[in-house]
Amino acid sequence: MKTRADLFPFLEVAIIPGITLDHADLLVTSWWRRSSPSNVLSMAIAPEDVLGVCEVFTQGLDKYPARDWETNPVRHTASQHFAAFKRHLYDGRSHDEESGLPSRYHALSRAVMLGALSMRGVLTDDRPPGLLASGSEWPEPTSYTTSAGGDAE
Repeated sequence: MKTRADLFPFLEVAIIPGITLDHADLLVTSWWRRSSPSNVLSMAIAPEDVLGVCEVFTQGLDKYPARDWETNPVRHTASQHFAAFKRHLYDGRSHDEESGLPSRYHALSRAVMLGALSMRGVLTDDRPPGLLASGSEWPEPTSYTTSAGGDAE
């Protein structure tokens, strides 16, 4: 498959050697829980994952209009991207059944979308308010389905 690098939002996502999928999970989860002082998610991925993320975006063109995740406000909710990120990260399969691509690429694609929309100021922040305000830990969701109706990949 030929990937289209023009689909990747390079300006909003840092490419950092040595960052792992666990780091990406920590970044996204900390942001979701409002543990960081900023409401903006600064996202980073490893250089070796860039082409995989581009493959996911390229395959998404078979299902969605080009750059739909950026231009369609229905796709701008934090909960939709967070749920898909966690689902792809922890579903236990090495590859996505529909695309055949590694699940890690799908998870990182959602993290990239979440970070880019956050940095652009167009993300609909539907996270529960004050997750850590009470001083207790926010429990992990047991289901990662969304009411918005499925994946944007």
